[in-house]
Amino acid sequence: MNDLERAKQFYETVFGLQLSLNTMGSINMAWFPMTQGGPGATGTLIQSENYTPSHAGTLVYFRNL
Repeated sequence: MNDLERAKQFYETVFGLQLSLNTMGSINMAWFPMTQGGPGATGTLIQSENYTPSHAGTLVYFRNL
Protein backbone atom coordinates (compact mmCIF):
# COMPACT_ATOMS: atom_id res chain seq x y z
CA MET A 1 0.00 0.00 0.00
CA ASN A 2 1.46 3.31 -1.03
CA ASP A 3 -0.52 5.66 1.22
CA LEU A 4 -1.26 4.05 4.58
CA GLU A 5 -2.85 7.17 6.08
CA ARG A 6 -5.25 7.49 3.13
CA ALA A 7 -6.27 3.81 3.38
CA LYS A 8 -6.65 4.13 7.17
CA GLN A 9 -8.97 7.13 6.80
CA PHE A 10 -10.99 5.31 4.12
CA TYR A 11 -11.66 2.22 6.28
CA GLU A 12 -12.33 4.29 9.39
CA THR A 13 -14.95 6.28 7.46
CA VAL A 14 -16.56 3.29 5.76
CA PHE A 15 -16.78 1.13 8.91
CA GLY A 16 -17.11 3.87 11.55
CA LEU A 17 -14.19 2.62 13.64
CA GLN A 18 -10.68 3.64 14.67
CA LEU A 19 -7.57 1.80 13.39
CA SER A 20 -4.41 1.95 15.51
CA LEU A 21 -1.05 2.76 13.90
CA ASN A 22 1.86 0.45 14.77
CA THR A 23 5.40 -0.11 13.50
CA MET A 24 7.42 -3.33 13.56
CA GLY A 25 10.90 -2.79 12.15
CA SER A 26 10.45 -1.27 8.69
CA ILE A 27 6.77 -2.26 8.42
CA ASN A 28 4.08 0.33 9.13
CA MET A 29 0.66 -1.06 9.99
CA ALA A 30 -2.87 0.06 10.81
CA TRP A 31 -4.68 -2.53 12.94
CA PHE A 32 -8.43 -3.01 12.90
CA PRO A 33 -9.93 -3.16 16.41
CA MET A 34 -10.98 -6.48 17.91
CA THR A 35 -12.42 -7.85 21.11
CA GLN A 36 -11.30 -11.29 22.20
CA GLY A 37 -14.28 -13.61 21.89
CA GLY A 38 -16.40 -10.84 20.39
CA PRO A 39 -17.95 -10.52 16.94
CA GLY A 40 -15.95 -9.41 13.95
CA ALA A 41 -12.54 -10.19 12.54
CA THR A 42 -9.06 -8.83 12.93
CA GLY A 43 -7.21 -7.24 10.06
CA THR A 44 -4.17 -5.15 9.25
CA LEU A 45 -3.24 -2.66 6.56
CA ILE A 46 0.50 -2.99 5.78
CA GLN A 47 2.98 -0.55 4.23
CA SER A 48 6.49 -1.80 3.49
CA GLU A 49 9.03 -1.87 0.67
CA ASN A 50 8.44 -5.63 0.42
CA TYR A 51 4.70 -5.26 -0.25
CA THR A 52 3.50 -3.85 -3.56
CA PRO A 53 -0.20 -3.06 -4.10
CA SER A 54 -1.68 -4.72 -7.17
CA HIS A 55 -4.95 -5.97 -8.62
CA ALA A 56 -3.73 -9.52 -7.92
CA GLY A 57 -2.77 -8.83 -4.31
CA THR A 58 -5.24 -8.52 -1.48
CA LEU A 59 -8.47 -10.44 -1.20
CA VAL A 60 -10.82 -9.24 1.51
CA TYR A 61 -13.86 -11.11 2.84
CA PHE A 62 -16.62 -9.45 4.84
CA ARG A 63 -19.43 -11.29 6.55
CA ASN A 64 -22.67 -9.52 7.34
CA LEU A 65 -24.25 -10.89 10.51
